[in-house]
Amino acid sequence: MVVVHEAEIPYGEVLDATTWVSRLRRRTLSTREVRLLAAGELVAAATQDWVHVDSQTFKPKQGTKETAAAFPAVDVEPSVRMPKFEERPGGQSVFQFQMWQTWADPLGHANHPAYIDWCDEAISRRMVEARIEPSLLRPVAEQVTFRDSVLPGEQVTVRTERVGVFGENGVVLRHHLETDRGPAAEATSIRSLAAGTGNLLIAAWD
Repeated sequence: MVVVHEAEIPYGEVLDATTWVSRLRRRTLSTREVRLLAAGELVAAATQDWVHVDSQTFKPKQGTKETAAAFPAVDVEPSVRMPKFEERPGGQSVFQFQMWQTWADPLGHANHPAYIDWCDEAISRRMVEARIEPSLLRPVAEQVTFRDSVLPGEQVTVRTERVGVFGENGVVLRHHLETDRGPAAEATSIRSLAAGTGNLLIAAWD
């Protein structure tokens, strides 16, 4: 999943969402595009790769012809790509927590947006250590590759390191998420701060 944030969304803003399948492979792998607009202006864009799985084994399984016909691939606009950045390695941190029962989705595991929340929590805790107000954190973009599910009660470890900078005010962080069973996901996030003070966030990882 790759997401690029174009603008902040205030509380109460009415959003228009558009989504379509841009690629379908063997009725098993699909690429879905998502665009969010407010007052006709793009606020966020995402490209997600999904795999169709067996409901019992969760192993990849070819979908039905009817499903493929219901979601035909269409070419509307290019997929979203992660912005390029300047490599600048920096500090590291580790954040550990236990997966809550109430975080589980109907399939019994953490839903994919939770992984980014955990990465942002790791960043926020580093901000507190650097005496930066966490509410100033602003998303620029993120990319996540999901490896395995995270189940309620499991211990989750998020290992974060600075890998680069984005312009003068954005920090680029690499996150490795794992449980006792092994890797759960890898993520790269580009984050800044409100009011153009992202240089403080960059320095927090020196």
